[in-house]
Amino acid sequence: RHWLDVARYADSNGLDENLAFGNAWRYRDYVVDAFNNDKPFDRFLKEQIAGDLLPDVTIESRIATGFLVLGAKVLAEPDREKLDMDTIDEQLDSTGKAFMGMTFGCARCHDHKFDPIKQADYYSLAAIFRSTKTFGDTNLGAIKHWNEYSFASEEEKAALKKVDEEVAAKKSAAATYKAEATNRLRISVREKAAVYLAAAAKIDPDTSLNELTALAGPLGLHPRVLHHCRQHLKFHSDDPLFRKWRELQAVGDFDGIQQHYSTLFASADAAFATAKTANAAAQSSGDAALDMVRSALDDPSGFLALPPKPEFALDETTLAEFHRLSEIARVVESRAADESSAMSVTDGAILTSTPICVRGNHRNLGDSVPRDFPSVMKPDDAVTVLPENQSGRLQLAEWMASGEHPLTARVIVNRIWRWHFGRGIVASTDNFGVLGDKPSNPQLLDWLAYEFSHSGWSIKALHRLIMTSNTYQMDSQHPHSTEFTVVDPEIDMLWRFRRQRLDAEQIRDSVLLISGRLERQPGGKTVPLRNRQFVFDHTSIDHTKYDSLRRAIYLPVIRNNLYTMFEQFDFPDPTMPTGNRNATVVAPQALLMMNSELVIESADAMARQLLDDRSDPVHRIELGYIRAFSRPPAESEIRQALDFVLPLVSQNSSGDAADESQQQTEIRAWSLFCQALMASNEFIYVR
Repeated sequence: RHWLDVARYADSNGLDENLAFGNAWRYRDYVVDAFNNDKPFDRFLKEQIAGDLLPDVTIESRIATGFLVLGAKVLAEPDREKLDMDTIDEQLDSTGKAFMGMTFGCARCHDHKFDPIKQADYYSLAAIFRSTKTFGDTNLGAIKHWNEYSFASEEEKAALKKVDEEVAAKKSAAATYKAEATNRLRISVREKAAVYLAAAAKIDPDTSLNELTALAGPLGLHPRVLHHCRQHLKFHSDDPLFRKWRELQAVGDFDGIQQHYSTLFASADAAFATAKTANAAAQSSGDAALDMVRSALDDPSGFLALPPKPEFALDETTLAEFHRLSEIARVVESRAADESSAMSVTDGAILTSTPICVRGNHRNLGDSVPRDFPSVMKPDDAVTVLPENQSGRLQLAEWMASGEHPLTARVIVNRIWRWHFGRGIVASTDNFGVLGDKPSNPQLLDWLAYEFSHSGWSIKALHRLIMTSNTYQMDSQHPHSTEFTVVDPEIDMLWRFRRQRLDAEQIRDSVLLISGRLERQPGGKTVPLRNRQFVFDHTSIDHTKYDSLRRAIYLPVIRNNLYTMFEQFDFPDPTMPTGNRNATVVAPQALLMMNSELVIESADAMARQLLDDRSDPVHRIELGYIRAFSRPPAESEIRQALDFVLPLVSQNSSGDAADESQQQTEIRAWSLFCQALMASNEFIYVR
């Protein structure tokens, strides 16, 4: 999960077009398997940057290149060149931070203000990624496709084609129903145009919608259309068409308004009908004044404009049917299988150089620079030779994964140290540049990086090295804490273990674990949406569910709308690489632990398990503490727990152990005890 933070993993695109990344889970499972199987980190790096170009390319290595596709994209960007450069910038920024701890993105518009990265270096790297294909050959209308590698059989593709046709038919049915209902409303409104003008003359422009509804109902008018009509007349009363309306309104002749405009509108329609009878292709009645009247009647943004949203335009019965058809289409699409494919890049048209975008503007091009690696990280006499038939990503990955690279091993070792100790040897895990923090123990970082890169790049071996050390096994309490804190408040000298709060996922999974509810099956798709299906925006509802009892790593990550528990406990922004999670302490966290359905149900499940043990209350308390804290309670804690539970049990007690209400009272009492354990600092913090 820590690496997925760095890889800015998400199950949806976010931004302007929040489409589902229906196959992102394959990359997530690739990462889980890579760490479980102790894939050497140099291989792990190469697969994510150039897995499609490796000599021994596999489906797994192609899936790994999803790292380059996972970033948030402005999929509806009409300027394709800008979209490509923005995507490359995101890829460069993510690659630089994730593997090298460098902020290359700062050099897009000018030489880096602080680090020795020239703008030319940025565009030399960009040339490599410009030769990489991140978007597919087809679009969804104005929305771009991200690239995917398909490994589906012909039989699977044929079956999916039928599913696609069914989904399209369901969507078409909903859209057709809405269009027909809207057209019926438009005809009805047009037929009563004169009535709308007469009614609008009776009301003030600032009349509330509720008052308009009361007025419009008896007349068979649509209140929102009437409201729009009155607002239109307020600002367009000088229009020649409404001159008579203004005159008659001034004297209160509302019947005269209706009579005048009924005659006028009928004349305009009759003149046009006559012209059409004489010539079916006629577009005009021949009378300019009457044509202007018809044009005003039919203008979709004119005085009879309908509300743009169906929620406001259609009546309750019609709207309910439209929502029913839309929901059928959504459910059919959500349940439809996806093609066996993976988010992946591949080489596109090979560019051996690319022009510098002056001030980052893709329309203002400067000198061209060849593909290359950052000059500051190479010996002065080193010459980069990249093949003319490949993008250069493979050579870039091999250079980054070499033992001689000055940053790669140090950056990942520092990340793992931070994930163990709560603070990296370099505290700014994503920035090893001038604006980043200096290493607190540079010799330690160098030694760990050397051991790591010269012993097979094994993550598990590094874990073992760190976790068997005296430093890792120290207590978070120290007899001289007061004096030492004055000298070293950040514990840079590692004189005690740093107390850490569990991450959001660890809290959730621990709650499920001690309640016996955690489901342990690994892998598979978890986002309840089809690939590229629209998730939601400010006008629609996010139907994503988080009621799964699997590990939190398998819960959906929807950009723009994170799971509430994740959000409260500082889940990182999934649109950017994050090596350091925040650990805030705010009141809503306590409220969530008190009121969350997940916590309450888990506490109830744990209480039932404690009550299954027919032993005395003291033993149940001991079992609860051992489950929650991996230690037995102290005598004082047992007394506190008894003082808390026993009054709740005796309250409303019938004295009959077989009485159902008595059993529920006991369950409720012990459930509150279990919930108190789950919400305690000792449960949420590692000491």
